[in-house]
Amino acid sequence: MRVLLAEDDLRLAAAVLRGLRGEGMIVEVAPDGNDAIRMARGAGYDAMVLDVLLPGVDGLEACRTLRAEGVWVPIIMLTARDAVEDLVRGLDAGADDYLSSPSRSPSCWPACVRSPGGGPSSAPPSSRWETSVSIPPRARSGAVTPRSSCPPASSGC
Repeated sequence: MRVLLAEDDLRLAAAVLRGLRGEGMIVEVAPDGNDAIRMARGAGYDAMVLDVLLPGVDGLEACRTLRAEGVWVPIIMLTARDAVEDLVRGLDAGADDYLSSPSRSPSCWPACVRSPGGGPSSAPPSSRWETSVSIPPRARSGAVTPRSSCPPASSGC
């Protein structure tokens, strides 16, 4: 499996690389959003992990740009932000899943990359889910935990 990792934090990138490569994945790293877009356009990746706060073009805009250009590789947004509103922004940008980096250990990331959002993004979002997401009042209060294809935090991940 070929994975594009767009992450500017060297320590976090190294941890993700170890976890994914340890599972036999081939991982290439883009240090910013501009490089991530350029690399994703022609390389045939099986999945992408995009940091939200990338230099240059941020991860959300990189995701929007790739989706607008017809790039439907599964995309997981990686960020320290874990509010429901942040998750909704990532999914609205076209991401398949959203992973809060400090809440999961690197050993859990390969499972998330293998099945982002429950399946591959071989089609535009309109055929996979409703793209206009509204946040229910319970979610705004933190009473609802966003669903993810990644192992639950209680699993030790």
